[in-house]
Amino acid sequence: MHYQKKSVADYTGDNVSGAHIAIEAKSTKDKAWSIARMPEHQVAYLDARQQRADRHPELKGGAFVLLDLRTPGRWYLVPWRALRANRIAHPDDAWLVPYEADPLRFWVWIRGGKQPW
Repeated sequence: MHYQKKSVADYTGDNVSGAHIAIEAKSTKDKAWSIARMPEHQVAYLDARQQRADRHPELKGGAFVLLDLRTPGRWYLVPWRALRANRIAHPDDAWLVPYEADPLRFWVWIRGGKQPW
């Protein structure tokens, strides 16, 4: 048995200019996802990362949630600020539409398809 510190976001990193990016990955088979499902320490961590990014906008950092809604088969890379404000994500929500992501687009490009950007 050993002590294990609570984890922070699933993906974190800093660039050379000092910008910090934090991404928490969440997945559900339900037709919607709620921020109420997140442990308090994860919410606090993403809040802190976003506050740091807001204090230093020139660094272009921030906090995000990579959301996998399995029932409709859609992925979203949602800015924490937007998810925090709306609290619940349904695939038909107008606020969520701009954040839809295609996780397979990169692999199509690798195999000779159109560049993803």
